Amino acid sequence: MRSPWFALVVLTAALCVLCSGCTGQSTALPGDITQTSGTGGGSGGTGGGAGSASSLDMPCAAADVLAASCLGCHGAPPTNGAPQALNTLAALQATSPGYPGQTNGARAVARMANTASPMPPVPNPAVSAAEQSAFAAWVTAGMPAGSCSSLPDAGTVAVDPAFAGPPVCTSGQTYTGSEGSTMRPGEACVACHQARGGPGFNIGGTVYPTGHEPNDCVASSASGAVVTVTDSKGVTASFTANSTGNFSGNANVTFPITAVVTFNGKSRAMTTGVPSGDCNSCHTESGTNSAPGRIALP
Repeated sequence: MRSPWFALVVLTAALCVLCSGCTGQSTALPGDITQTSGTGGGSGGTGGGAGSASSLDMPCAAADVLAASCLGCHGAPPTNGAPQALNTLAALQATSPGYPGQTNGARAVARMANTASPMPPVPNPAVSAAEQSAFAAWVTAGMPAGSCSSLPDAGTVAVDPAFAGPPVCTSGQTYTGSEGSTMRPGEACVACHQARGGPGFNIGGTVYPTGHEPNDCVASSASGAVVTVTDSKGVTASFTANSTGNFSGNANVTFPITAVVTFNGKSRAMTTGVPSGDCNSCHTESGTNSAPGRIALP
């Protein structure tokens, strides 16, 4: 299966799990936090950092939401038309330029919950109900300072630990078997099957434990990871990684799509929609088309 593929932002011919990248035309509400309609690249999803990390002066429950869903545009400096950075406690506590009676933090809560004009914008995954609730509770409590040691200092680029190390085959095993669903982990399966007349499917890739694993490395520890794609109309489809980390199948989806990898109660989200489901064509060992590397476990 010639197939390489969230984590947690991009691909030209693949799902690139990405974390909080966005490009496109800004469609802001008047005087409010800018919303951008993403097309194309972004940093790899909850895998790889786009924009600036949250500072260590807020609790992780708040900082993690910002890092996953906001800082691709609202980093320091802001990009893609975003009017202000939201990467520090002071920025969130400041008064909204368009809503003098509200803080930027309160506006962020409102926009996350606004189904007509949400933040982040579609087709990016919405902030989950649990994350919205945690963030809103922190804002309602007055946005007290905290300490989140999982993120670097404000103003630096967030680096996902999964993509920080050197290339390695974590399992120490190279695939040498015959054809089948476990074949050739890491290679671009959809394109290969199309070129060589193999079984057809429109979604396929490989989930790895780290971000820079070589082709044909067996990703046995990723077995059971669930990859859920969401299309431009909100339709979802899920696929489960097998004993070599491969997943594949056909889904009645309308591209562009985004994806989330879930494993052992954790998730890695891709926030920028992509036009193809041949995930490993971007999620190569070193990454192409702005993907940070492999589809990595959360």
